[in-house]
Amino acid sequence: MASSSSSINVKVVLQSIHDKIFEIEEAAAKQSVMIEHLIEDRLTSSGPVIIPNVSGDILAKIIEYCKHMVTELPSGNHVCTIGCCRLPREKGNVSLTCEEVLYLIKRMDPVHIHRLFNIKPKFFPKDEERIRSANS
Repeated sequence: MASSSSSINVKVVLQSIHDKIFEIEEAAAKQSVMIEHLIEDRLTSSGPVIIPNVSGDILAKIIEYCKHMVTELPSGNHVCTIGCCRLPREKGNVSLTCEEVLYLIKRMDPVHIHRLFNIKPKFFPKDEERIRSANS
């Protein structure tokens, strides 16, 4: 493998589960632990690295964050892994995790949140509709 300074310009092609293609510098892609393992585990260096169970929109966000990790943070600060990304030392891991969960939940409706966290509804549909209309 080439030295780290020359590997910065090496490009890797990532493919989402729905065949959306992204080209990214390998150094940035490897900021995601999952993507790093997929790059290292593939049998050939030709063709895209298929990212299983990740839609194009989510993969775009992951790539955006990985690029940020390479450009905005000093090297050597990536010390902890939660989920699929390395987290910087100077920001609390719990804080980052909470921010990410908050970001995801804010975009969901209650039905999706219940499904995601396996929460059983407490109200009958008529009661729920009455509460929703009172709070809107």
